[in-house]
Amino acid sequence: MVDINGIHHTIKFTSECSTDQVTFLDTTVYKGERFQQRGVFDIKTYIKPTNKQLYVHATSYHPPGTGKGIVIGEALRYLRTNSDEMNFHQSIAKHKQILKGRGYNTSVTNRLLELITFDERQTTLVPRPSGPKGANPPLTFVTTYNDAVPQVKRVIHDL
Repeated sequence: MVDINGIHHTIKFTSECSTDQVTFLDTTVYKGERFQQRGVFDIKTYIKPTNKQLYVHATSYHPPGTGKGIVIGEALRYLRTNSDEMNFHQSIAKHKQILKGRGYNTSVTNRLLELITFDERQTTLVPRPSGPKGANPPLTFVTTYNDAVPQVKRVIHDL
């Protein structure tokens, strides 16, 4: 660790050793109750201690869907990264507190969060197909700009 931490003065690496859990990105994999009963690992959301969770303030000049996306998007992340219902509800409770501190309307937040239930967890873990069924991928044209050919858009459009 000394060698790797000497590479740059503002980047510091840490390491932890454990026989019960490991953290990777935003998830902690651990030996919970399911491991004791069936040998299945549990997961829970990991948030770095340095993460200030400074979401866009509710009064910020953003499109109306931005706030809704923050509320629901984070809730879905908590749903996917918590295999235990109690951990999910704890994450949602913290999320509500943070949103309230950022000026989000509590009743609107609660109404949106009621749409995300732990019972739906399995369906959120299944990948959804992208785009309409049977749709062809979009046709793209990539070229390097050349001012000697200013009419490329018109020529392609007329095809």
